[in-house]
Amino acid sequence: MTALLSALPPLQLAPEKLPSLPAVALQIVDLCRQPDVPIPKLQSLLAQDPALSARVLRAANSPSYARGQEVKTLSRALVLLGGKTTSVMALSFSLKATVDKSRQNQNAFPWDEYWRHSIVAAVSCRSLARIQRLWNPEEAFFCGLLSRIGQIALATAAPDTYQYALKAADGKLPTSTIERDSLGFSQQEVGASLLRSWGLPDIYTKALEMWQSLETGEVEGDPLQGAIVGCGDEIAKVLTHADGAASLQRAQQYAHDHLGLTNGELHRIIVALETEVQDAEEIFQIGGKNEYDFAKILESARQQLIEVSLRATVELDQAVGQVRELSERQGFLENAAYQDELTRLPNRRSLERELGEIAAIKRERPLSILLVDVDHFKAINDSMGHRAGDVVLQHLGQFLTKSMRRSDFVGRYGGEEFVVLVPNASLQELELIAERVRRTVENGIIRIGETDVKITVSIGGARIAAVKQLESVEDLMNSADKYLYEAKKSGRNRCICRAFNG
Repeated sequence: MTALLSALPPLQLAPEKLPSLPAVALQIVDLCRQPDVPIPKLQSLLAQDPALSARVLRAANSPSYARGQEVKTLSRALVLLGGKTTSVMALSFSLKATVDKSRQNQNAFPWDEYWRHSIVAAVSCRSLARIQRLWNPEEAFFCGLLSRIGQIALATAAPDTYQYALKAADGKLPTSTIERDSLGFSQQEVGASLLRSWGLPDIYTKALEMWQSLETGEVEGDPLQGAIVGCGDEIAKVLTHADGAASLQRAQQYAHDHLGLTNGELHRIIVALETEVQDAEEIFQIGGKNEYDFAKILESARQQLIEVSLRATVELDQAVGQVRELSERQGFLENAAYQDELTRLPNRRSLERELGEIAAIKRERPLSILLVDVDHFKAINDSMGHRAGDVVLQHLGQFLTKSMRRSDFVGRYGGEEFVVLVPNASLQELELIAERVRRTVENGIIRIGETDVKITVSIGGARIAAVKQLESVEDLMNSADKYLYEAKKSGRNRCICRAFNG
């Protein structure tokens, strides 16, 4: 620990109380430094710790990782998960055990909040890394899980010093701002030094250091990993009710400035975390009565942001009730302006706003558009009436919403036409998505009164490798419309998806 002590700012530390990884975990750390983790060696190490092996098996059978049949042996889990994923998973469990041991020495620290926050941050980082496709998602998960390990080091090894930050946070996890104001430094510095003393790969220490640099505005180098950790931390604050509106605003800033995500995309990602967070909390045995209605929590944070915005425009002597009334009115008007009344999906205006935000970011990642059109829709209206046509559109809208990823944008483009924005998909993946939608609609039945109705759809899809300007998005939309027309002309009930090189 000597290197750690010398790297930290001057404060009274009790080195014997600093968290330390067990021997098996340290050997796994050495394996993680290799480009390809040797599975036989990893299996041998895990076999030395039955409790750790049992946790890996439990995780392999969880919804987040399960692939069909139950995994009953460690060797099978290693084959299915791979050396990298298994090693990072094992380190995550070792970290949990290490931190829980420190709990015995420090009762003033908000332990339950720490673990709830860390799990949500870890799952958020993994989800963001999947979308970026530039960082191993399991490494991102582990980095999110240990992103606040510096607070554990300070709370256990320097409790007399850290109590000032804990008091200033009023029983909650101290923010970096509180730590700097109270101590003159932040937990990211301590955490990065601790991880370095453990011998963890540089990607973890650099991610924490870059996160700190992004907060202080002293950025040098590629900010991606630091931005993912920072955004994940802010999402965790939103979903654990630590700091709703302000954290949502900061998460949106991270997503827009460094991750190339629009507000709408980020919000859909946040809502989609719900199941994975529940799964992770079960795997890591995080107790407590936690709220899992992420859509409700997110909407509450959004309304707080609206209130903050409105409050800045009203006179200081206006009653709080007037501000709330304006807030509710603004929220209602916003929903009415951007939501299709029949299907409750985002409307064309909402689509244009989403595409405008994507174009403004000028992100260097693929974007695909699917246009889905009901075949012979006029015949349904003519033979069964417009109410039947409305029911068909409502059912199709519900189906598209359920069948696409929650991070995808699904909206009604107009008439019997729907639009889906699919980020980060290859052309082959886009074709598979479109064909799955087409086939499922063809095989489905819509009940209208006493009549069973079957419909088909034609789908046109276009993909661009990177969005550089608004014209690129407009041309992509026109291309999807062109391929939809080709699908109709070719006999309907088919998909045509192609790459657009504009």
